[in-house]
Amino acid sequence: MSLWESPQAEAALAGRLLVPQDRQFGDYADRMADVIMTLCRVLRQPTSGVLAAIFYSDYLTHRIRLEADTVPGTLPFDRAHRVHGAAYRVLQSAAVSICYGDEPPVVQPPKKPRETQAFLASSVLAPSGIGSYVMTVRTPRALDGPSQGLTGQPVIPQLSRAFGERVAERLFSALEAARESVARARPFDFSRVPDGAIDELVDMGLSANLCEALVELGGGSTTADSHFDMEVLVGVPATESTAEAVKAVSFAGHEISALAQIGEFIKHGYDLREVDVQGTIQTLERAASSGPGVVTIDGQVQGEVAASSRKYRVHLNEADYAMAAVAHTNGQAIFAHGVLSPSGTRFHVRDVSAMRILRRS
Repeated sequence: MSLWESPQAEAALAGRLLVPQDRQFGDYADRMADVIMTLCRVLRQPTSGVLAAIFYSDYLTHRIRLEADTVPGTLPFDRAHRVHGAAYRVLQSAAVSICYGDEPPVVQPPKKPRETQAFLASSVLAPSGIGSYVMTVRTPRALDGPSQGLTGQPVIPQLSRAFGERVAERLFSALEAARESVARARPFDFSRVPDGAIDELVDMGLSANLCEALVELGGGSTTADSHFDMEVLVGVPATESTAEAVKAVSFAGHEISALAQIGEFIKHGYDLREVDVQGTIQTLERAASSGPGVVTIDGQVQGEVAASSRKYRVHLNEADYAMAAVAHTNGQAIFAHGVLSPSGTRFHVRDVSAMRILRRS
């Protein structure tokens, strides 16, 4: 037998547990049942909550509640399969956003980083709750093995093993950004938002992909009267100053059509496309003395008018970054072929497949 004590228990005896350590005891099952019931009483949790905490300690638990106009606890079958796919894409959008650090793309690339694929493959769908239709999703707190991006290099240098915890935090902030975007859309025509107005929301995780997934999660139709009210409860990990908690973000059914319009707005004109960009280097930055880095150039996309000159952040592998550093030292311009990937009103060129230094004219 082993004795476990909880210093947080209200009474000393209530926080003491005698746990059998040998399954050969004749009353092993009874003693373990007593342990579970004591934990339920001390933690003020139902049996299912205690068992989930024991068996899924390496996971964070999130719930999606949909208020459909059907028999409680059910969804029409033709919508249910779309809802599960939409929940998958909501999580995916948060995971992809994390892989790009502080500058997530407003339209996420079709090819997802490897961390995202591993994270989703390790997540599980649990039984629905009772009442309204409640979907339970458990996501891993961490990923095993090295963190590799699309090119085989880390997308974020020294990416923490607590990748899943970062995703949960980003998921909540992204949902809050979506919630805030709906609030901001009400007083004015969202198509006339001034430059830079959505950058803060994009940094929080708002993307066209997230908006599209939430619309599908809420019913998938463009008509306001066919959407569900929905609530997403995100399991947010503990920090140095806060305890682990469940935080909720809600959307009324009539707000889903606004999310659809917002998704179209931030996607409009920002479809991913391959471009040739050239210009002079303004800054160079990378996290370590070696490895990939980012250069900011003042230039333009070939084929656009000269008046469209703007700053582009070009993401380079180690060899191309070294070449760019030489060009910067010599005051030379560079050319790069890659995928234009805006983030809010900022423009990035990623997945660069060709780069060269331009000769001075």
